[in-house]
Parts: sequence; C-alpha cells; structure tokens
Amino acid sequence: MMYKFENHMDIPQIEAFATLEGHTNSIDAVKVDPTGGKKFISGSHDRTIKIWDLNTLKCIKTTSEDSKGIWCLDYSPSGKEILSSSGSGVCKIWDAKTGKATEKLSAHKGSTYWGAYSESGNLMVTGGFDKTIYVWSRKKTSKPALKLIGNQSKVRCVGFFNDDKYILSTSQGGEITIFDAKTGDIVSQQIFFGEREELEGNISYCGRAMRKIGGGCQFMTTHQDCVARSWEFSPDDKEFKQLDTFIGHSDTVRYVDFSPSESRCVTACEDHSLRVWDMESQKGEYLLAGHHDFASAADFVNDNILISSSWDQTLKIWKLNE
Repeated sequence: MMYKFENHMDIPQIEAFATLEGHTNSIDAVKVDPTGGKKFISGSHDRTIKIWDLNTLKCIKTTSEDSKGIWCLDYSPSGKEILSSSGSGVCKIWDAKTGKATEKLSAHKGSTYWGAYSESGNLMVTGGFDKTIYVWSRKKTSKPALKLIGNQSKVRCVGFFNDDKYILSTSQGGEITIFDAKTGDIVSQQIFFGEREELEGNISYCGRAMRKIGGGCQFMTTHQDCVARSWEFSPDDKEFKQLDTFIGHSDTVRYVDFSPSESRCVTACEDHSLRVWDMESQKGEYLLAGHHDFASAADFVNDNILISSSWDQTLKIWKLNE
C-alpha cells in the first residue's frame, strides 16, 4: 500500500540523510549506545543483531543467529550489554563489544515482545505472548525475581520509570497498566478502546515514560487507532489521566520515544512514516517519509539526529533542523 500522507498539515517533509542495508528480513528494533552515541544496534527477523559504527555507518559486527527473530533490543545504562527479546520466548544478554551471548532469561511461554533495563541497570523486565511480565535481577538470571500478573492479553511493551519504582506496560487488548516494581501489585490500570468505531479493540503498542513531575510521571502510548497519547500518573492518587493527543498518522502507531532533552518525540507508524513532534505544543515538526513498509522503531542520537527501522529491511538516518 502506498500512503499519500494527507494529514501532514503543512509539516515539512524531509528525506533521509542515509539508508543502511544488510538485514535480510524485517527490522523491529534499533537502539543507540547511551554512553556516547558512537555505535547503535539493530535487531531483525533474519535472526541477527547488527552492531553499527555511527561515524562510518558501517556494520562492524553481526551476532550469531537467534533461534527466531528479534522483536526488541535495549542497551544497559553502561552500554556494555545488550538485552534482546525474541520469538523464541528466550531473552538473551549479549556482550556489546564482542557480540557474544553471555546469559539467557528463560521463563516466558511464547514470544517475548519487549525487554528493558532499569535506570540503575540492576534490574531487567520482560513481557510477551503469555500475558506475563517478569522482573529479573542482573545478579541472578537463573530465574525471575518477580512475576507480574494482571494483563488479560499479550504484553506488547514494558519498562521501568520513576527511579525504578514502577513498571509501565501496554497490551494487545488495549490495557495500560502501572505496577509497583517492588511488590508486583497493580497500582493503576485502564483498558483503552480508542476512537475508531470499526475497531473491536485498540492495541496499545508502546508505552514510554518521560519526565518526573511532583513524584509522578508523564508517559506516552501509541495505538491502533492512529493516535499517540500523553498521560500523567500520580502515585498519591494511584491513577493516571490523559493529557494530550498527537494526531496525524493514518495507520497504527507502533512506537514512540523521546529526544535526550525531551523537547521532542518521534512516532513510528504502519503508514510507513515517522513523525517528529514538539512536546510542548503537541504539534508535528517533521514528516519523515521514505520507508516502503511499516516504520517499526526509532531512537535519537541527539535532539537533531535519529535512526529509524522498518519492515522494508532498512535503517535510515535522519537529520533535523537542516
């Protein structure tokens, strides 16, 4: 399907600075090294992870094949490790320098769609097909430290926020859930159906936390109804409320992430495009069009450069403000 981007609302459309090839199947994950932005990684359903040099834009290492495709990648805060989530149901820890798998996290039954490190790097969290979330201690990966139950459908995204006190998850059934990261108890949950009447439900694909506000937190979610949304969570009230909507995409929004300053966010969509938004005004700044299949993920190198991944088997580098 070719999209005309009729909802661009006079947003400047820019072309990619570079297109990187090498994977032989769809790419669902891209992450920039958090310690300096000189390397980045990509994960594909060709069952490999590639490590890239950001200066030369060359692949410098390809991992051994995973038994099934890669759904999600995350760097440890130190940049020394990579956590992968896979269709095999097994998450792996990789040495970011050698590209060798060092440990396995085995507990899920079915695909693991997401895995993430805590802000401290002492914990990891995983979620997937079996509707279950597991918290893992980095010091002991032989079994989970905690099992979180409360989603009635497949877990699509999961991550820590607010100094690792809470865990945010989104699900195939539209559930947005906040857990206490220490006890595993549900703190707050909403089942979100969205605004498209033809949808029986509304998949909540991605949830990403941003800044702390008065001991709480703001976060964003992306949805099947073409919209990304921002929310505010209050631990005192144990509830979260919707703040704003980010409207412009014409298909399912699969991913969202923030620039280092949090002045911008980027959304990746099944309409093959990405959009960069101003967080204060909620208005689109740039339309990034050039992929030929679903735009699956993105990560900022800095506030003005980002990298995207796509099911068209390519990665693209985008330079803003030029």
